[in-house]
Amino acid sequence: MAEAAENKTKIPMIGLLAVKNLLITKEELQKALSHCSGADNLDLALKEYLLSKEIVSAQNMERLLRASKKIDLRQKEFKFGAVAIRKGFINQSVLKLVLEEQENDIKNKRKVRLIGDMLVEAGMMTEKKEKLKEDNLTLQKQITELAHIQDRSQLEQKELNSKISTLENDTEAVHELQKKIEQLQLAARKAEESLDLCFDKSDKIEAAMANQDREIEGF
Repeated sequence: MAEAAENKTKIPMIGLLAVKNLLITKEELQKALSHCSGADNLDLALKEYLLSKEIVSAQNMERLLRASKKIDLRQKEFKFGAVAIRKGFINQSVLKLVLEEQENDIKNKRKVRLIGDMLVEAGMMTEKKEKLKEDNLTLQKQITELAHIQDRSQLEQKELNSKISTLENDTEAVHELQKKIEQLQLAARKAEESLDLCFDKSDKIEAAMANQDREIEGF
């Protein structure tokens, strides 16, 4: 049973369509499949067999091939849509709309646009990436601000140390300046810790964007 099911799935679409449209019988299809069973490309072998034996005319074979390509495309597009939904690129409603658009293209004999192309054109496949870009831009601004805090801290510490060198006899003033220096050092350490976190987050966001690019290219 399992072997029969496996063999059934290997029947080329043109063969199934030929039987469905009464161009050949099931028996003729089985005979053709047996004849082509050792072929590297079963689809091509079946096509050539049906044509060479004049079982299917060239005109009807052209129709079968066109119909087969459309069905194959639809199957791949449904699979694409399922993956896109699972990865959060789109929702079920959006998939339904673009599939209807494809159906209209087929009915009106227009070139069928792929779901991925339509979604990219509409900007829907890039929404998540744009959000990641916005988050990364916010982080870059925070990194710049934190770096400025560190720079200002160093400059102010240098200025305060210069003042201290001129106030050796004023213990109270020196003590106050040293407290300010300690506060500046604490602020610089906190800025450093925050910088490390921001850089880590930015690295993860850039990795996520690169991964999303690969996922979209892989569709």
